[in-house]
Amino acid sequence: MLTFTLVAALMVSPAGEIKPGVLVSKMFARYSAAEKLSGTVKFKQSGAGKSVEFSTAIQFSRPFKLYIRQERFGSNLTSMTVADGTMFTYEMPDTVGHKPGDRLYELQNQNGVVNNIADIYTIAQPGLLDRSPVLDILIAKTEHLRFFRGQIASVGWQNGNPPAAGQPGIIAGNWRAYATAPVTGKYAMVIDSEGDLVRYTVNESVSVPGQNPIPITSDWTVNIKVGDPGEEKLYRVVRR
Repeated sequence: MLTFTLVAALMVSPAGEIKPGVLVSKMFARYSAAEKLSGTVKFKQSGAGKSVEFSTAIQFSRPFKLYIRQERFGSNLTSMTVADGTMFTYEMPDTVGHKPGDRLYELQNQNGVVNNIADIYTIAQPGLLDRSPVLDILIAKTEHLRFFRGQIASVGWQNGNPPAAGQPGIIAGNWRAYATAPVTGKYAMVIDSEGDLVRYTVNESVSVPGQNPIPITSDWTVNIKVGDPGEEKLYRVVRR
């Protein structure tokens, strides 16, 4: 996990106005330090007159218990990842031939090393329906946060407007696919005064051979409660 210090919390302007980058750091620190959380993430991606929507329910109890369930609206597609501290189960990726309903099961303790929620999340990612940057932020694995920060090419208040005291801040800027890629879009993040992520939106242009670039909007609405233990029964791993 990333290490955060009080120095970031003190990086404010002489007028007492918090800087946008500090609010982003506060968000990272909040989820990195969270022992428990639970809630939902709604994702909608739209472009060229079409759209798809996904719902994610997530909860964890660090260091070893994790529950992620995803579904695609308008279909029977679902994905589930569960770890109970002893065993974990996750979806087979599409790159592996399998029958409907087939799942993978593993012991968390492997050769004396116990996989934590960040390890299990990383293993399960290929089988997720929405490989979401929001989940990367919530789980707070260092490599994933570093990749996310590389996508954010610039940081500022939307329209130059800092939030009023106690109000959510809207941070916006240029977006790129990865740290060394050219800028291909814009992003906006809504973060409340506690450091909770409320919404994350990316507008990008996607190149399609033989066509003009297509504007794509990816929008995540976040309803996560830090400290909420969720439901203990959801961590139960049951072999099918």
